Amino acid sequence: MTKEVIQHRIYDQIAPKHEMNFFGYKVLSHPNKKDFLNLKNKFRRFLYEKLITFGLRNCNFEEFRLEDYHQILENCEVDHHGFIKKERRKLPPEFLDDSYIKMMIKTTNEDLGKNFEIFEKNIEFRVVRAMTNDNNPLHRDHWFPYFETLLNVYLPLSGSTYSSALAIVPFSHKWTDREVVPTFSYEDILAGRKTTKESGVKYSVPTVKSSEKEIIIHRPDIQTGNFMIFSPTMIHGGGNNTYTETRFSLEIRLNLV
Repeated sequence: MTKEVIQHRIYDQIAPKHEMNFFGYKVLSHPNKKDFLNLKNKFRRFLYEKLITFGLRNCNFEEFRLEDYHQILENCEVDHHGFIKKERRKLPPEFLDDSYIKMMIKTTNEDLGKNFEIFEKNIEFRVVRAMTNDNNPLHRDHWFPYFETLLNVYLPLSGSTYSSALAIVPFSHKWTDREVVPTFSYEDILAGRKTTKESGVKYSVPTVKSSEKEIIIHRPDIQTGNFMIFSPTMIHGGGNNTYTETRFSLEIRLNLV
């Protein structure tokens, strides 16, 4: 089976005229905004308690806003990178049973006409502070073979706008690996080359080395409480955050049952 056949496998199981097949992504509307606010507050509590354990002082929970995360850590002299390195990004199991998450999966299944579940029961958060280089560069998840048959979910919790959202490249999900070349291969990673450097920052994923296609970045302006599904073969990246708020989002991968 060729690489081209493998990387499009998930689309063979989705209606040919569906937006996912054409654009490579779709923004879906969640029917319960109250559930979203409850999820956001639950995450805020989780993050706050982790920061207190790490050493955050002089900040009450009522004053702790996700949007102000970058400013709070600066004012309280808390090392962001040290915090993420120590605590990691994985959320505890109780988030799997959250009402918003359950309805999000139900909404996705109804829209695609399939039956998905959370891959390896894993939910992680991503954070890109305002005016920093926290973002990871453009890449394709299927460069890691175990991601190529999954469906990605981008669920913004704060600070996600047309100038700060996850950056995607529509239509790139159908470009081949001859048309878009990574800086290094998965085989290189297995051999020990596990990082790449951009603007002095190390990343654990290969980036786009060259492309025969024109790369035009799009920032989906997702309304509060909604979420985006997209292909692991689509070029995307954390995207620099030129907004005034910290962007928090949940990263979820779904697999067909």
